[in-house]
Amino acid sequence: MSDTPVESQKLTIRVPTDLLTAIQREAVRRGVTPSELVRLAVMSFLGGDTLAARHTELLFEVAKTRSLLVRFIDQQVGEQTTDTLVHTSEGDAQSYVAKRQRNGGGRLS
Repeated sequence: MSDTPVESQKLTIRVPTDLLTAIQREAVRRGVTPSELVRLAVMSFLGGDTLAARHTELLFEVAKTRSLLVRFIDQQVGEQTTDTLVHTSEGDAQSYVAKRQRNGGGRLS
């Protein structure tokens, strides 16, 4: 969130037990408090989350770059080779993401 201290107010809500469990589990996974997780979710839902906007922009740029590379490689080496490269890269990416999730994030390597 912001480095600037912001006045805050307490809000008490009631949620079903399974939702509370999911919130607590996700908060632990992300390394934040349940309150912080709920604040981020509400901000994102209301459109005030600049982090979500940056994520969307980054996702667009990654997709655009991927498309450019696939089209370029396809023209250079042909569709079959491109399909093989994309398939192999997807497997590499899945392995990498799974490893990062197991290790709890941190520096990219």
